[in-house]
Amino acid sequence: PPAALTAYASHAYVAAAKGEPFVFPVSPDIGMSTIYIEDLVEGFVQLAYADRGQLSRHAYNLHAFCPSAQEIADSIVKLKPDFQYSFEPDSVVESLLKTAAKVFLDGSARQDWGWNPISDLDDCSKAIFKLME
Repeated sequence: PPAALTAYASHAYVAAAKGEPFVFPVSPDIGMSTIYIEDLVEGFVQLAYADRGQLSRHAYNLHAFCPSAQEIADSIVKLKPDFQYSFEPDSVVESLLKTAAKVFLDGSARQDWGWNPISDLDDCSKAIFKLME
């Protein structure tokens, strides 16, 4: 797909919303760290209002979940049962994603100011389709 390396997930949602089939350019088990924008914004707000005395660093990682391409497809199918998809792995895309971090260690954020994402993949899928209505 055009655009960024990890844009395939977004393209899958767009295809599903249009009723078009989609070809994932990765194997079903390939995943990437993902966070719902509302959780990200909430995290920034929490950090902005956190007690400075509790902060152990100046920069923090935030992580929510790491869905595989198959999990993304399954989540889409829950909402768009007619969604047709397949997997045709692109070796370049796969090799880059295999070396990318799957989980960003966010233990300091959780400990220092109570970071805890509330959205999961299915929540994100619902929100994405609602935005495309």
